[in-house]
Amino acid sequence: MGYAPGMTTPAPKPLALRRRLPFALVTLATAARRDTTQALAGSDLGIFQHAVLCVLAESGPLIQKDAAARLGIDSGDMVAYVDDLLASGSVDKQRDPADRRRQILEITPKGRRVLAKAERDLDASTEETFGALSPEEREVLYGLLVRVLAQRDPEGWPDEDQPPAS
Repeated sequence: MGYAPGMTTPAPKPLALRRRLPFALVTLATAARRDTTQALAGSDLGIFQHAVLCVLAESGPLIQKDAAARLGIDSGDMVAYVDDLLASGSVDKQRDPADRRRQILEITPKGRRVLAKAERDLDASTEETFGALSPEEREVLYGLLVRVLAQRDPEGWPDEDQPPAS
């Protein structure tokens, strides 16, 4: 049976692409992002809102600009993410008494509950995304990825990071 317009036939990716590590990583990253987005939807969070809650939960109150820099988020985009979190009651924002131009962000008790649910949902999503790998293989993959990331961004991926729980 030949090709007909409008007909899609599942077929392997071209061999030249399948042999390229970057193509495999981009393809996996696309699937992982889709799975992560779906998992976070149950908590009414996007990927970046989740990241903001994570940085605030770990660091405590932070100046909004510093939180954006730590996450590698454009400060203009950060405003939209924070606005969403403020509207949901997951984050509080106060003026910095030392510099009224700066905003200090803090996760709220509701934000901690939302984050805890999101983390549980992400754990389940990780199982779905990486189900083809054993927990040991996931740790090896994670370690290799972090080593590459640390070479590119040593400040963002310091040596003391521990493998994720499987």
